[in-house]
Amino acid sequence: MPFLIDDDYDVQSRQELLAVVATSSTSRQSAELMAQATITESINKRFDTTAIFSAVGDSRSIIVIMYMIDITLYILHSKTATRAMPKVREERFTAAKEWLKLIRDGKINPDLPELVTQDVDTYDNHHEPGHPGWDSYRGFDNELDENYFGSAGSNKKRYRGW
Repeated sequence: MPFLIDDDYDVQSRQELLAVVATSSTSRQSAELMAQATITESINKRFDTTAIFSAVGDSRSIIVIMYMIDITLYILHSKTATRAMPKVREERFTAAKEWLKLIRDGKINPDLPELVTQDVDTYDNHHEPGHPGWDSYRGFDNELDENYFGSAGSNKKRYRGW
């Protein structure tokens, strides 16, 4: 199911959209997918784009709708003669790109579902005293393993494994 619906375009300019679609070889659906991919690539490191673009009805982010329409219309206009590109389309596309850059750089935090990352349980976080997994590891000792580290005079410590 597409993220954008016909009524979303009424806020911008439905007549403008119809005129562009009629003269463009790129379908609106293809342009919307390109716009969605543009947004996804910019914010997917911080936000759950699957949740964002699977939302329906009033649960969709109005700011994502607005910028997705701006990018979609810019893509559709870019398929026509360059002189036919309205200045407002260029300005709104530039604003959308700037918004995405600010999100990517962590300078703004829109109200979007954040990406949930799992805390990967690695050796790196187990070697710290006080970590819940600390006791399950033997840690380092001062015995030397001459076969691995070299001579008995070496000051390297041997890890005794799990």
